[in-house]
Amino acid sequence: MIDYYLKFKDQAEAENVLSNLSFLTEIENEDESVVLVSTGLASIDFVGIIHRPTGNMLEDIDGNEYPELAPLEGYHVNLRLASLPVTQSVDEVTGEVTEVPSSIPDLLAPYIVEPTTPSRVWA
Repeated sequence: MIDYYLKFKDQAEAENVLSNLSFLTEIENEDESVVLVSTGLASIDFVGIIHRPTGNMLEDIDGNEYPELAPLEGYHVNLRLASLPVTQSVDEVTGEVTEVPSSIPDLLAPYIVEPTTPSRVWA
């Protein structure tokens, strides 16, 4: 398994990038609304906006204290691949077929983050 923690500017960017990489596709519901679904090439966990404690404590109307939370920058997605897809390349002269590793890691590179304590992980 190959896991990626990804951070995008917002949900629209995440959906656009993952659709362009063929991880998501649009389907039309019976009511003609369109939704994005996984193509099955990867497991996708849309974490969304992550909130972390600021260090300040707040108090509710009953006097109970709780930590103040603030959103972290970005829209977060966990992506799991069973393996890197490969494409076949055929030499035009010899006809030899070779497998070429996917460029998916290169295409995801601008969005890959390595959190020290991930908010959500795969089981």
